[in-house]
Amino acid sequence: MTLASQLGEWVSRVRFEDLPHDVVEATKFRILDVIGLALAGGETQFGRGTRQAAMAMASDGPSRIWGAGDRVGLGAAALTNASCAQALEFDDTHNESIVHMSSPAVAAGLALADTRRVSGRELIAAVAEF
Repeated sequence: MTLASQLGEWVSRVRFEDLPHDVVEATKFRILDVIGLALAGGETQFGRGTRQAAMAMASDGPSRIWGAGDRVGLGAAALTNASCAQALEFDDTHNESIVHMSSPAVAAGLALADTRRVSGRELIAAVAEF
């Protein structure tokens, strides 16, 4: 079995109850941080342009563009919200890998949550697994 397959199996079994308290708390702050950054970034020229592109590509979908009230396709919402969260370059960075994982993880999780019933615990577990 490949390492990717092993990792995929492990991730699919992780539940909220498996997460340490400090991971849960950090994940809650990351979710709030990403939403706040996306709201601010959505007011920039870059954010407005990204929103317009999403509306042109995938209007009338199930997922929301935060702060705008528009609904677009799931992928377009995730891309737009994650992009807006990075627009001002205040989003978090994992220094060892120089990766900004919170923005895409939170944006994808919340875009998906617009399409089905998801509990807060399920969302936290999904974001924490990224």
